[in-house]
Amino acid sequence: MKKLLLVSLLAVSTFAIIGCKGKKKTDSEDDGKIQVNYYIDYNAITSGEVYFTYREFDGSKLQEPTKPTEAPFPEFPVFKGWSKKELIDNDEDLWNFATDEMHVKEGYRTFNLFGIWAAEGE
Repeated sequence: MKKLLLVSLLAVSTFAIIGCKGKKKTDSEDDGKIQVNYYIDYNAITSGEVYFTYREFDGSKLQEPTKPTEAPFPEFPVFKGWSKKELIDNDEDLWNFATDEMHVKEGYRTFNLFGIWAAEGE
């Protein structure tokens, strides 16, 4: 009976130790940064195809990735810039990398920017 009790306590102790450690967070999960994703256009988010990604602190200015050279649709070959809006009303909705800062709602861990394309002459 004492052996059974000892084995049971040993098993419970082992599981308790493992349970206390839990899933170890990676450095990227622990750093408090937000995942910043750039999509070639708003359609790319459904396929999960990210053009450029990195991590940054909330409230920071963002890195500007290299300008895309291939348009996702031939009828819209002109790259205008990046926007946090999927569709824009005018060029004022484009992200200004010199002045704009990323801000996310509490609890959110990602921030997305979308490539904005136009037809020739727009």
